Amino acid sequence: MTMVDSTRHSDRLFKLLPAIHRIRDEDEEAGGALRALLGVIGREVELVERDILQLYDNWFIETCEEWVVPYLGDLVGYESPVPVGAAKGGYFAPRREVANTIALRRRRGTLAVLELLANDGAGWPARAGELYRALVVAQHVNFARSGRGGSALVRDADLMDLVNGPFDRTPRSVDVRRPGSSRTRGMVNIPSVSLWVWRLSVFSITASLARAREEDGDGLYTFSILGNEAPLFINPAPESSPTQIAAEPNLPAPLRRRALETDVVRYYGRTFQIWKGRENDTGPSEENAVPASAIRVADLSGWYYEPDEGTVVVDPVLGRIAFPLEEVPEGDVWVTYHYGFSTQMGGGEYRRSTREPLDARVYPVSEHDGDEPINKALASWRAEREHYPHAVLEIDDNRFSTSRIAVLPARIHS
Repeated sequence: MTMVDSTRHSDRLFKLLPAIHRIRDEDEEAGGALRALLGVIGREVELVERDILQLYDNWFIETCEEWVVPYLGDLVGYESPVPVGAAKGGYFAPRREVANTIALRRRRGTLAVLELLANDGAGWPARAGELYRALVVAQHVNFARSGRGGSALVRDADLMDLVNGPFDRTPRSVDVRRPGSSRTRGMVNIPSVSLWVWRLSVFSITASLARAREEDGDGLYTFSILGNEAPLFINPAPESSPTQIAAEPNLPAPLRRRALETDVVRYYGRTFQIWKGRENDTGPSEENAVPASAIRVADLSGWYYEPDEGTVVVDPVLGRIAFPLEEVPEGDVWVTYHYGFSTQMGGGEYRRSTREPLDARVYPVSEHDGDEPINKALASWRAEREHYPHAVLEIDDNRFSTSRIAVLPARIHS
């Protein structure tokens, strides 16, 4: 009776028998022996059937079982960084790495793979290009191909601005010199492929005060709060598909004047933004934001350019802003922008770990604390030094302070 109950869940084979055999098996003499036997066989049939159904899923790295991953990786030449015998269960192959290897094998020979390898290997965004497309060719009049042949359009200022760069589209004659020549490198040829990489990373500065250049004139500002010239960098937008070749808006490149002038809407609000404050404004808001329609682009070298009424002139190469003399801001000017640097160093809007002592107390410093908030935080710590021998000053805004800091004769972590 116990044997019959253990196989009660798998009666599919027993139900396929003719009714006469099922009736006889239910007699007291048979005791359900046939049903129990077919139940045991049915469990094995279910295992075999489940494996057969799983075979189709095991063909794909996204749906295969864990034990299949190293076998699929071996088929495409994936080499695990961990020895096979050292891993739990006798095998080790990360599904994500094997999937990336399969994707690269499928797309090998394409420009998108070169960009992906540069990003995966070095962490640098890249742009690949086939240089034969820039060759000047003689075309048949019956089979003309637009975009090929012709000569350089020297009157196209945007085209000339991209010469000898990663986005150069200027037609060239064939260059027979080798790209790897030790003397003079050649580039544009039929088999030549270029790969440009960007080693600088892009970091953001959000809702920071622009620095007024009062010594140069009224209504003149720099994006950098230090008053130095800092070129704006593009906040790269994600590519629409893995096969897309990176364009200028997809890369952390310096923002060109021509590119911004051609498409202000693409970059304004994503790469940079300006707020023109009034006398009682305490921060950026929708009411004091400068619209994209008011942005004009110009070369502000020497601050010679005079903005028209109702406009705000931006120089992304120098990181400068100019307002018309009739519309000089009554209050502060706030900016959000992106700059380029090699790594996360010093202060910035990125996550970083602090190294304060265990007995330190954190004193937040904010613009809402009134005048000289840093000295106020130091005064609060001075009153509690007996209980907290170390202090950490945490500044939570992007403003600047010109007050003199009262340094105490003790170790301060900031």
